Amino acid sequence: MEKKLWFQNSYRRNLIDMHIPDWHESFFSRFNAADYIEHLAHAHVDTAYIYANSCVGLCNWPTKTGQMHRGLKGRDILKELTSGCREKNMNVVVYINIWSKWAYENYPGWRVVSQDGRGTLEYQWNSPGRYGVCCFNSPYKDYVLALVRELCHGYDFDGLWVDMILWRSMCYCGHCKEKFFNETGYEIPATVNWGDPVWHTFIRKREEWNEAFYESIRSLALSIKPHLSISCNSSYYPKYLMGESLKYFRMSDYTGGDFESDRLSHSFECKFYNSVTKHKPFEFLNSVMEPNLREHTIMKSKEKLKILLCSTLMNNGRYGFIDAIDPAGT
Repeated sequence: MEKKLWFQNSYRRNLIDMHIPDWHESFFSRFNAADYIEHLAHAHVDTAYIYANSCVGLCNWPTKTGQMHRGLKGRDILKELTSGCREKNMNVVVYINIWSKWAYENYPGWRVVSQDGRGTLEYQWNSPGRYGVCCFNSPYKDYVLALVRELCHGYDFDGLWVDMILWRSMCYCGHCKEKFFNETGYEIPATVNWGDPVWHTFIRKREEWNEAFYESIRSLALSIKPHLSISCNSSYYPKYLMGESLKYFRMSDYTGGDFESDRLSHSFECKFYNSVTKHKPFEFLNSVMEPNLREHTIMKSKEKLKILLCSTLMNNGRYGFIDAIDPAGT
């Protein structure tokens, strides 16, 4: 009988959000890896998703490529957590985020640029000042791959989970303009026009670029750690803006993502994931906060969490719960 992959035997998964900047000296100052791991063990977690970095772009290990979180003062909490979870017989999945406010601010030439010349820090998700997104058609791609190489050579883990591979907006940076022209002979269209063949070509190219970037991460990681499972956050349905195709979803070893939704949406999401995942079961991640991750101190009821868990299992999926750490690290 073929041996099951780790994610086919995992029923209790956890991810702790750690999108913590370092502009205040208290941030991460009280982080205790032993307490963190003990709480996971108390909850009978069998798979721990461990943050290597976040959308802030700061690394939770002594990186030679990027910028380490200053609040950690050189502590390698990634090593502490991955090793400690191993000792508790948990599967270990390393989380890496493709967005990086740090890279955005330090390398202006890497930025995603809107048609009117703005960077994402000016408008992204109606949260000016928060989300700095770089374009993977720029040298930023090489930066990300260097981080992946560090992680795969330096740490012991079972899976790599990649967050935020998507086009959150149309990019008109010089790198995209040059790449599109070199590959098609056309300029990037300035308006949405579904009757224009060039617009259709642009949409397909964005999907191809998304897929190629993800494949570059996959192939590099697997060349170093052939046993790894590799998945990405697929919580954005295929649509033209995001550039996420069905082929892109099926590149992951298992399809998964984090959602906040009503009952009908949850039912659809589970059935959609179950139909597109490369290997079953799919994964459904959901925060314990009510109504979503923005409310870090308001919890869903136990009854609601049980309903989400059981509904996911009934649809052939595996459930993982998301909590968020306090900025101080507690």
